[in-house]
Amino acid sequence: MTPRQRTAFFKLFNDAWTVSGFGADREAWRKKEMAEAIPGLASTKQVTSQEAFDTLMLHFAHLAQDADAILHYAVAEERRLRHILAALSADFEFLRGQGFNDAYIAAIYHQAGAPAYNTIDDIPAGKLRLIVQIADSHIRKLRKAARLEPWQLPSAGAPWRIRGPRAATLAHQRAVAPAPA
Repeated sequence: MTPRQRTAFFKLFNDAWTVSGFGADREAWRKKEMAEAIPGLASTKQVTSQEAFDTLMLHFAHLAQDADAILHYAVAEERRLRHILAALSADFEFLRGQGFNDAYIAAIYHQAGAPAYNTIDDIPAGKLRLIVQIADSHIRKLRKAARLEPWQLPSAGAPWRIRGPRAATLAHQRAVAPAPA
């Protein structure tokens, strides 16, 4: 967990303990509930992915009976995947002169064997990950054909930063560098 995630987790844990906690040992209850949320999890140090953090937070939001937190963490994965789709669309626009639209996403979705839908917003979150993977594979091929590095894609820089920390740093350096004279 990052320091911000730890702070958010322990705040929500305290709320959950106040509402649903029982017994004399808070730490034992916390570890029991963490293991219930993610089998085998015994420490916050073992939370190494955003998905695991969201799962843990959703569990404790339920225990805290915090409707806002439940809503936030219940749709967190879908929100992240839609953010990535926006970044990939910017990459397509950069590489091909146009981003992808509903028709392009529908073709990917149909090619993956899924039923038809009316708009991108109708795609269930579980299918978005497959669409992201297919679109990103195509972008990687286009990038290699154009002889570009990952940091040169729009998705490496602000506001997306989906190509990793090194690519984000290089994209930022490019963005703030003075123009050649």
